[in-house]
Amino acid sequence: MRFVRSEMVESIVLPEDELKTARETLAKQLRLESPDLLSTHFESQGLDLDEAIWQWTLPLRVRRYSQQTFGPKAEARFLDRKADLDGVVYSLLRVKDLGLANELFLRISGGEASFSDLAAQFSEGHEKTTRGIVGPVPMVKAHPQLRELLRTAAPGEVKPPIQIEGWYLVVRLESRIPAVLDDAMRLQMEQELFEADVQHRASAVLTTLVNPGSTPLPDA
Repeated sequence: MRFVRSEMVESIVLPEDELKTARETLAKQLRLESPDLLSTHFESQGLDLDEAIWQWTLPLRVRRYSQQTFGPKAEARFLDRKADLDGVVYSLLRVKDLGLANELFLRISGGEASFSDLAAQFSEGHEKTTRGIVGPVPMVKAHPQLRELLRTAAPGEVKPPIQIEGWYLVVRLESRIPAVLDDAMRLQMEQELFEADVQHRASAVLTTLVNPGSTPLPDA
């Protein structure tokens, strides 16, 4: 994978001022008094300075390549993935006993007790320390069953217990936070497309190595 990434971005040329900044930052990270000592430092370890700088600046080269190559496709990927990228805040209470889960659901939905109080008292998961509140988190980070429940729930609606991996969950959607295609999200989409292309190319290389006579996969 590392070889594939390096090969893909080898055409990216960084300006001298950025290379100078990279050398200065690397020297500070290595606690060297001056960037001029980098060459001696790497030679003492049997390493090449140019290769070290290349690897140090690889993330920046990947970012530039991703912007140039996949920037026009970022919006389409965002729209395709938006349902999973939207954020949610929800209340969660999970226990191992179905009877207890049903009892707690009835007490919450009937207004006999607050979700936060019961979560703090009875929940057996990490959400106990937050009084049941989870988020804001991207929808995609939720378990697939929980994700589907949150997608169809109305804000403020308490859902009857559902079973997920040995737990009984009582859930209430608090709010949805629509994802926005800002600069950070655009960068995420570009890098996701880059990584998908890396996987595609790596698979093609592996196929060629395993079956030398096979036809390589076309570019993504």
